[in-house]
Amino acid sequence: MLEKFRKIQRAFIYALILNLVVAFAKIIYGTQTGALSMTADGYHSLFDGISNITGLAGNLIASHPLDRDHPYGYQKYETIASVLIALLLIFVGVEIFRNALNHFLIPNRPGVTAVSFLIVLVTMCINYLVTRYEYRQGQSLRSQVLIVLYI
Repeated sequence: MLEKFRKIQRAFIYALILNLVVAFAKIIYGTQTGALSMTADGYHSLFDGISNITGLAGNLIASHPLDRDHPYGYQKYETIASVLIALLLIFVGVEIFRNALNHFLIPNRPGVTAVSFLIVLVTMCINYLVTRYEYRQGQSLRSQVLIVLYI
């Protein structure tokens, strides 16, 4: 059982590192160029990293062995982490919707350059690979918190 939790922790750490790389690439480039949509997407990726940290914490607590106060174990903390991640995703979705609405009301024309296109393309590929990896690991390790990150 302990090996399962270690594998889940490793999956979260890999995803966290990649999500932070994606987030900072988008935030830095978006801020420098004034591309608000890229900056907003960078913050969305940053929240993906925060979700990974939440999952790490939930998994760490869930990995504790049975004891007198918790005769059924600590697995419920993984479920609590899943709920927190879902709430974070709802919050990010509302914020992105709010920012998109503001962009419709206050038009902004960011320039699309080869660099911005490359950043978007590379970060999309990384995001796709991370979500597929988390889902496959969640399926093979039967980790609901990894699977909820895929949704």
